[in-house]
Amino acid sequence: MRGGGRYSEPLGNVILTLFLLSSVVGLPAGAQTSQLNGGSSISSNVQYLSPGQVVLVAVTDPGLVNAFGVETNGVVNATGLRDAAEYVLNNTYVSWRTASESLFQVLTAAGGTNPSNYVTFVKGTDTFWIFLTNTSEEGRVETVNGKDLTVTVSAYCTILVLFTNTSSATFTNPNLKLNGSGNLVYVLPSVEPVLYQGSTPLRGGSEVGVFDLNDVINGSPQVNLTYVSTSGPVSTTLYYFTSEHVGVSSSQVTVPLNSTWTATVYDQGALVDPLRGTTFTYTVNATTDTEVNPFGERIAYYGIPYSEQEVLVNTSASIPLPPSYYSALGLSPTLQVYNGTFTVYLDSVPTDPSYSGRIGTGYQDRLASKVNASQYDELISVHLFQQLTPIYVNLSDALGMQSSLNLTGVISPTTVTETPVSTTHSGDIAVKAFDNVSNFSAALNLPVNVSVTLGGTTIASKVVYLSEDGIGSFQAPVNVTLGPTSVTQVGEYVLITLTPSELRQVDIEATVATDYGNVLYGFNSGTVSYAEGVTVRPSSLVPLLPSAPSIPNATKYIVVSVPNNTTNYTVMYVEPNLPPTSLVGSPN
Repeated sequence: MRGGGRYSEPLGNVILTLFLLSSVVGLPAGAQTSQLNGGSSISSNVQYLSPGQVVLVAVTDPGLVNAFGVETNGVVNATGLRDAAEYVLNNTYVSWRTASESLFQVLTAAGGTNPSNYVTFVKGTDTFWIFLTNTSEEGRVETVNGKDLTVTVSAYCTILVLFTNTSSATFTNPNLKLNGSGNLVYVLPSVEPVLYQGSTPLRGGSEVGVFDLNDVINGSPQVNLTYVSTSGPVSTTLYYFTSEHVGVSSSQVTVPLNSTWTATVYDQGALVDPLRGTTFTYTVNATTDTEVNPFGERIAYYGIPYSEQEVLVNTSASIPLPPSYYSALGLSPTLQVYNGTFTVYLDSVPTDPSYSGRIGTGYQDRLASKVNASQYDELISVHLFQQLTPIYVNLSDALGMQSSLNLTGVISPTTVTETPVSTTHSGDIAVKAFDNVSNFSAALNLPVNVSVTLGGTTIASKVVYLSEDGIGSFQAPVNVTLGPTSVTQVGEYVLITLTPSELRQVDIEATVATDYGNVLYGFNSGTVSYAEGVTVRPSSLVPLLPSAPSIPNATKYIVVSVPNNTTNYTVMYVEPNLPPTSLVGSPN
């Protein structure tokens, strides 16, 4: 065992009472944590050590922060932080098989001399950050899922190259590199003014030391990290990436053709930056392209040969910290800590060369496949995509770790319904169009033609847009009012304006284009429409004179008595479909 620094033993129980006054800082769900009642803990953002990947380890010790006076009244003390950093490294042990070393010993064996460069304090908390990697700066060759993998580190980046018999793929991490002294460093994103390695905050672009556990692991399937805190030991375990099992769960189990939805990927060993969730770039056969963590997809139907060539797509490879972590960590809400879980977009078009390929940049570049209108129709007409179509999806990360799932593609009828409306009661137009769903993760608007017909002739029409209120369910309320004949859309409402003479004679018709599968399987013929006559309440004369007597058996008229000297009088009546009307009369 190599020698350590000044603070090589726990401080003991003399400061135990200080623990209860401090808060505990953790990492997102998915990180592995061991925690004591005293408030001390050690946790990591992921549990697997992959080459080229940086792992964030958080050590929380309230007693240590108070004992060394690391922060007082919002001011970080450089001397106290230096002493606390040395304590953390001397009392954090890496154990594998039958051997064990402190991180201070790992540091000195690698030629490092300044512990303060390797321990970062999160201001306003009781937590220190340490960065680890399983990346030898001397380079090495390994076999991963039948592919040769080489890893090299330079003053500019870390490069991973995966070789197969016919091709190679190069992945580059620009934020893990060698500094001028030949030591591994990690380039921080913009997190100021939160992280400290002295009395001033670290700015975006600052370099912090990284512990390389490659020589320590040396083929061991796992390593244990134990921190002997001021209240006792806490520990966590990190595994060698080749033992990882990638998982995936889909947000949908039945999908229409050419639709898009999300799946959650559980990939602890993915090549993902802990504080960015992105930044890896890749080069495939000398063609360079920038990716947000490249991820491979293969989508297959029965009847289409399974494509051996996966399609690399963009992924959203980071999950934001829950709001409760923002104040605890003192971090900007935009900062994300990767916790081994990310989102990938799937689609129901096969990744056959006839259909696959990038569509563009941004969101569209997250899709593995695409079809034009004729290809869309052809997939249905030749019965490759049927009413019930088994779909097989295989997912693969940059290191070839794979997972798969089975889904069902469906073709469902499109229906349009309409409830009766009047000038006093709203109705609705509703469309059930599951096959029109193109994106399960965002609400859409569906165009529907609303027309008013009189004696078979269209007298007013307009294309309105129904908002999606469920998966493939579109709806809009309909109002009828009096005025010049027209169909308009006011906000989410469809407003139909009719003249009084048209009220009982017109039909309102809603027409929507159907999916091609509806036609092929006989659900509908081209378009669907549903006509319902406008319903109005029977009109009634309502006298407003207060002294109108009740006359037996007077069912069709009302008699009102007035003085003999009355020369004229006014009767007010209300017709529900018309404005109030006055009638002027005179006695005879």
